[in-house]
Amino acid sequence: MKIHLVSIFFIFTGVILAENYRPPNMEKELFKVKKLAITEIGKTSLFAGLLSVARDFDEEENEVNFELRSNSLAISGRLEPKSENFKDVHDDLKQRSRTVKQDAAKSDIYGKLYRGIRALMRKDENKDNLACASYCIDIAIRFEPEGKYQKKLEDYQEKTGKVDWKDMMKSPVYNNPWDRQSNNVFEERRETIPGGEAEKFAANQRTVYGLSVRTLANGRHAGAAASLSATALREKDIDGVEFHIDQKVGNMTGNSLEEIMKLMRVRHEEDGRIPSGYRVTITFEDKDTLLDGPSAGTAMSIIVDSLFTGRELDDKFACTGAITADGKVTRIGGVAGKIRGATNKGCNLVGVPHENIKGVSDIVVLDGIKKLMAIQVFSFKTLEEALMVASKDKPEEVQSTIDDFKKVADLIEAKGEESLNTPAVIALLEDVVKKMPNHQSA
Repeated sequence: MKIHLVSIFFIFTGVILAENYRPPNMEKELFKVKKLAITEIGKTSLFAGLLSVARDFDEEENEVNFELRSNSLAISGRLEPKSENFKDVHDDLKQRSRTVKQDAAKSDIYGKLYRGIRALMRKDENKDNLACASYCIDIAIRFEPEGKYQKKLEDYQEKTGKVDWKDMMKSPVYNNPWDRQSNNVFEERRETIPGGEAEKFAANQRTVYGLSVRTLANGRHAGAAASLSATALREKDIDGVEFHIDQKVGNMTGNSLEEIMKLMRVRHEEDGRIPSGYRVTITFEDKDTLLDGPSAGTAMSIIVDSLFTGRELDDKFACTGAITADGKVTRIGGVAGKIRGATNKGCNLVGVPHENIKGVSDIVVLDGIKKLMAIQVFSFKTLEEALMVASKDKPEEVQSTIDDFKKVADLIEAKGEESLNTPAVIALLEDVVKKMPNHQSA
């Protein structure tokens, strides 16, 4: 019997395509969100549970299939269509069939689903509540068929009726791993700027933590904090200043270096801070990993700028964000996962782009308020704003704001979240926001 190559192709791709992700249909009306009668706490719990079903989580034996992921996204996206976390998960699944890993147990996710469903069913005379609950109940039962709330969910289902997911998934997304980087070149990057009149750099080395999304050995993705450093050394054969990323990085990281060089010239040429005859080597902690993306732009700018100024940096500070030649800190993806990576590394001051502040509030939704009490998250529009928080010797207003928020965090740790409603805590938080409106934890 002859087996043609095309037959082999369909035999193997048939298996692969059957397991491919199918994005949810977000256009079909299932219920009217504005008419839902549900408490904010109940809605938050329901959204967090649904979004968690769609994401990768710790317990590998409880891998969620793509159909259930898509169904969960369909409902969570209707509840909170503007959520940055929803958009990140939706885009991750569509682009690579994986998401940033979250630290969540299956039982916790199941509990959030149940509490949200229970909140809906308290107003079961509302037809939109019943419609929404019917989809959520189906998801919860499929997610944990032997869960401890199974009997209660089945009782609810008798009131809501079973659902039909017909036409709720779009065509499969074919993520070809062999073609994903076809137009991307991974190589060491070098950029040279003209030398100036300065005798030397004000500092020879600076280090900061950058936040990124890292691919794990099992193919999953997780937010991580990793140090990156800039080291300036004299080189006789260099005319000007050469900046060198000494590991293989992709086009987006290479483009970031170009933007940073333009920015440094604008910031330091007129002040006469640029020397000549130097090589500045930029090194990432995960040196043996292929890196790409614009999110290290702000961190690279901070360490390079500090070589020119001599500014010392706070070793508990971490940041993420793309950078432009005019010093703007711009949006990146996966900010919630990256913030989690900072907490795992022991960083307690975190900077994110102002355009990503919705992702900060999403952490409260998914992880609870204590996660944001352990760290202080600031949003930045410009490099100058980032430097104020990244500096070891901070402006008095910045340092006093950080100290005041720590008092709030310590009080909540000692007396619980209910202390948030006390006049003393409210006054402190109002003062923090007044002094620094970009203090997102407050």
